[in-house]
Amino acid sequence: MDKVLEITSNDHIIMIDKLCKRILGHPEILGRIIKGFIKEAKDVSLEEIIELIKGKKEQEGNSYFQQLNNVIDIAHHGRVEFDYFCCINLPQAAKKRDGHVNCYKTNEHNISGSTIERLESYDKSEQIMIYLNKDHNIKDKYEDSDWIKTPLVIFLNNTYDLLVKKEVMKEYGFEEIEKEVKKMCNLGEMIARENIEKGHSIGLEQGLVQGQKLERIASIKNLMKKMAIPLDKAMDLLDLSSIEKEEMKKYFQA
Repeated sequence: MDKVLEITSNDHIIMIDKLCKRILGHPEILGRIIKGFIKEAKDVSLEEIIELIKGKKEQEGNSYFQQLNNVIDIAHHGRVEFDYFCCINLPQAAKKRDGHVNCYKTNEHNISGSTIERLESYDKSEQIMIYLNKDHNIKDKYEDSDWIKTPLVIFLNNTYDLLVKKEVMKEYGFEEIEKEVKKMCNLGEMIARENIEKGHSIGLEQGLVQGQKLERIASIKNLMKKMAIPLDKAMDLLDLSSIEKEEMKKYFQA
């Protein structure tokens, strides 16, 4: 498929959105993002971060980063306050942006009065923007943070099959994310099949229309020859619509 995620209906959009959140919110992916791009986590091991994320689950038992508390106690490191929003640009970013990572922070602007708040009172959120390109060559390692970026660009890209993604899981040490990645592959295959079936349907319809057109042309020629009548008279005898008549005139005048 030309697009990374070929969308054919609103239902598919909802399904894709849900699966992307599952992958991004999976402890093995989210843990890497936090470890690699959040300065407060630099002294915490990836294993510790993953275990902390696993402790936060929704009703269905799935781990989600939206449910991480602003304040959390990290073993051997003390009490930490944070609230991170991670935005992954699905592998459709421009080639020149592939692998880039930006960080956006909250700034204070005094609107009324003279109160100046302490930085630590409001600077508790960061937005991490990760740019990925769908045509990234899996053999070309990113210059930095490849252990985060390559799994992301492969897992969120349905132009790669499950076999390729399993190889990435093995190479980069993923042990638990296969279930979510497989769901994304299955959705991609389902959408591809639907597009093929839709294409066949359109092809059959176009073939039928073309066949009817050729049949009308043959009938007109037959009447004009046997009855020695002009084109307009032949079309009247066949009771063609005004649109069909215009189409036939263009054909015979060509």
